[in-house]
Amino acid sequence: MFYRLFGWGMRQITGHMQEFRALRALDIAVPGFGLLSERFRALEVQVKQRCQRVADCLSRGESITLIVDSSGMKSWPG
Repeated sequence: MFYRLFGWGMRQITGHMQEFRALRALDIAVPGFGLLSERFRALEVQVKQRCQRVADCLSRGESITLIVDSSGMKSWPG
């Protein structure tokens, strides 16, 4: 929900939830970034094509550069 609404990365979401729990003195477990990364590694995800330019490069066998960090994903040919 936070990812879709605010465009937050996983580190931002876990940090927010840990802060939320601490400020309200809630006794709930909030998994850290490392644990979530391990769980998401085994998760099957369907990828939707969003960029025709990148799809065209891949279909021609050209390489692309793909950058993924906590703020999102960027790609460009080259």
